[in-house]
Amino acid sequence: MVHIGTVSASSFCHFKIRRATARWGVVLVGILRFSTGESAAQQDSSSYEQVILPVIEKYCFDCHSEDVGKGDLVLDRFLTEPDATQAPIELWEKVEQHVLLHVMPPPDKPWPTDTERNLLLQWIDNKALACDCSVPLPGNVTIRRLNRVEYNNTIRDLFDWPLDNDFHPSAEFPQDDTGYGFDNIGDVLTLPPIMLEKYLRAAERVLDRAIITTLPESSTTVVPLESFAGGTMTGGLLLVDRSSEITAPWNFPYRGDFELRVTAFSHKAGNEDALVRLSIGDRLLGDYWVPGTRQNPTGIVRRFNVASPGARQLSISFLNDWDDPDAPDPNRRDRNVLITRVEVAGPFEPGAPDLPVSHQKFFGREWTGQSPFISQESRAREVITSFATAAFRRPVTTAEVDKLQRLYWLGDREGETFEGAVRVAMTAVLVSPSFLFREEQSIGDKNGLSSPVEYIDEYALASRLSYFLWSSMPDQRLLALAAEGSLRKHLASEVSRMLADPKSRALTANFAGQWLQLRDVSIIKPDPRTFTEFDPELRASMLGETERFFEYILHENRSVLEFLNADYTFINERLARHYGISGISGSGFQKVSLVGTQRRGMLTQASFLTLTSNPNRTSPVRRGKWIMENILGTPPPPAPQVVPPIERSEVAQLQGSFRKKLEMHRRDNACAGCHFAMDTIGFAFEHFDGIGAWRSDDGGAEIEAAGKLLTGEKFNDAVDLTSILATDRRDDFLKCFTERLLTYSLGRGLQHTDRCAVDAVLEQAAKDDYRFTSFIKAVTDSIPFQMRKTQTL
Repeated sequence: MVHIGTVSASSFCHFKIRRATARWGVVLVGILRFSTGESAAQQDSSSYEQVILPVIEKYCFDCHSEDVGKGDLVLDRFLTEPDATQAPIELWEKVEQHVLLHVMPPPDKPWPTDTERNLLLQWIDNKALACDCSVPLPGNVTIRRLNRVEYNNTIRDLFDWPLDNDFHPSAEFPQDDTGYGFDNIGDVLTLPPIMLEKYLRAAERVLDRAIITTLPESSTTVVPLESFAGGTMTGGLLLVDRSSEITAPWNFPYRGDFELRVTAFSHKAGNEDALVRLSIGDRLLGDYWVPGTRQNPTGIVRRFNVASPGARQLSISFLNDWDDPDAPDPNRRDRNVLITRVEVAGPFEPGAPDLPVSHQKFFGREWTGQSPFISQESRAREVITSFATAAFRRPVTTAEVDKLQRLYWLGDREGETFEGAVRVAMTAVLVSPSFLFREEQSIGDKNGLSSPVEYIDEYALASRLSYFLWSSMPDQRLLALAAEGSLRKHLASEVSRMLADPKSRALTANFAGQWLQLRDVSIIKPDPRTFTEFDPELRASMLGETERFFEYILHENRSVLEFLNADYTFINERLARHYGISGISGSGFQKVSLVGTQRRGMLTQASFLTLTSNPNRTSPVRRGKWIMENILGTPPPPAPQVVPPIERSEVAQLQGSFRKKLEMHRRDNACAGCHFAMDTIGFAFEHFDGIGAWRSDDGGAEIEAAGKLLTGEKFNDAVDLTSILATDRRDDFLKCFTERLLTYSLGRGLQHTDRCAVDAVLEQAAKDDYRFTSFIKAVTDSIPFQMRKTQTL
């Protein structure tokens, strides 16, 4: 029986108080609230009219009343607690955010005392945003379409192709939309009409590669001259010297005998004809004279055997260049060769085809190559049932197989072979909603719960688990446990097994790739005039460092707080040179200590520092905003449209450091609140330039990295700040990390009622010192992951 972690309503409220007081913009911690002299009556929830309303009236009504209504926010209609608590949750979440960030009241208005601010935040958390955690609240789940990555991975695993295969059938699909920071969110994974055609084309390409339906027929195919590398195009491919060689990749889908046919002529010089060498891969086919002329070219035909299907390199090289600039005949002074046509023909007299693993998985090792007949119908049904069960990630019904079997009969009437007729049904499977969408069935109310929620069945649980950790379909082990009804019983051990599987790298590529925005490293474009040392090798090294850092914390089951304060990292020679660290050689990544350096954790890694910079300079605003959004979970409101960027403002013309200019820029009252929070954080990293290299000054101006957070903590530099984030502000990060992980695992944005699940995950992870695996296991144990609302017609 799986443990579904919950906390009581009272402990939930206690945790919310502690959490809220740790967030940006609140100075006092929970215990101080009771040392400021407030009476028990003031703390009682019935004192809204006596305690909370006067605070709102004093500091908010001037701008947020019926008569003014700035920001589409009206608060003077909530004169009693019942009125206030029945207001939309989004309203109080907006108020909470603005108060936490010190955005409101604006700087030119009277500010509440710390006690007043704390009382208001406490009431919002305990009353306006309260929820009862004693009742399971799994939230709403939109049926999810497989995104591009999940589609590729599911096809790969359905046909048992290797992890490093380079076939991406979703390459022609439109880019997936993102929501809540991820591209696996059901609400945004819509199905535009164009996708129906693309799914069918992708299914055809997949099955072309996966199964063999007919004996190969001999054919002749022209190799486009444009596909060759090397040579000069001038009425053909011109080879002009002894080192000239042209090469082109060519895929041989079958084994057997083939012919390479080359048409060429030469420019005469010296006393012999041009000589060329033909090769396939590392196999020499032979050397051939080219006596032909433009009017009567030479045809070379060489038969060879391909022992196994696969890609090969076609190669033609020029062996006997000759130059004689003093020859009496000017037409015989330079020997060259011109290739005008290349063809590949075959296979000739093919035998039974080599069956790929993907074919053998469903059809076995025997290949019929014959038309269907009555005795094969039962075998066809077995193949179709096996394939549909794997593709749908659950047992198929008799009715579903009957429909697919009729498509097999259709293939029979069209004269297909046995494999070809089954392929018609397999194509239908690959465009079925049961394959393209993650359907979920329930097992009802297994614990006699009175609320309208239900556990998802174990096949749905297997899919939730595999798409969370692998971005792919469940494997045979998961489906076997689901069939036994014992997956929940073995859930913890299965999580450990799956994390040890190479497929778990999907967490790095897709969770970290989007949470930390690592996918964008490949498209960032620092100004080449400003950052001359930035090159493709450095870009790849930046990405490699953070990916290996993430994987180390995941697979070594380290505390997630090490994302912030780890005194180690993984670098290669190129990145070591960029960081000024000696003793590292080679392109491979090595774990190194950061003790004695100016770096700690991922926030001083070049990937983050480059991603959050402008093309030609650093951006304290972007760095601070990124940390507030992705580390602290307190995104600032959008910037006012009326305020121009600093580059287009009068401040840009001032002398001095960028910090001085930005301080002048934020004097606008509309900007001051958010910018103070963002800029203070961002300036801690000003010693790192726009591509993450250390610098001692900013264009000759002194760098001022020291600062003081709204919550009172002082720091001198980035190392100090990362230490504060991992200690004094760790609850903010842990909550944000949990919310991101839960969002990614569920494929939906978190709702108000998910606060209970977030707190339960944090409570469970705390027992294991916040190690990465403890978060993953707590998420898979959680009510939103295990359950759903009861579906009604």
